Amino acid sequence: MEGYGFLSAAFAYPNIQAIVIRGISDLIDGKNDDAIEPEQIRQEKASFHASAFAFEILSKLEIASPESKNNNPETSNTSLNLAQRQRIEQQQETLQSEWLLRSDKLRHLRQALAIEAGVSVKFQLEKQIQDEVKQLSQ
Repeated sequence: MEGYGFLSAAFAYPNIQAIVIRGISDLIDGKNDDAIEPEQIRQEKASFHASAFAFEILSKLEIASPESKNNNPETSNTSLNLAQRQRIEQQQETLQSEWLLRSDKLRHLRQALAIEAGVSVKFQLEKQIQDEVKQLSQ
């Protein structure tokens, strides 16, 4: 529903191109069966796949320069130059590496939380997990 609302609003402005990419974490069989795989793990995988797909689309995006919007044939180069593409690819690789490290850290924190008995340590672990989830969503 949110994606539809976003695209409906974007459709009102023909000069804006928009796309919605969703990460699907529900299972086909046993829709939310945590015995197969915990929901948190499924959601992490779904967000990783959605972000990888988004970065792949962005890496192939051709950006029009402001001059080309004025239909000036001398300055209508709409593709990214090699240096821009390399910079975007490097940023993509850096973000994906950071995401993988944070996801791994989050997995370890959740494992530690599952085996920890002390209330104060559990509280600290839950706080760290919340912080990591927030960082991953950003």
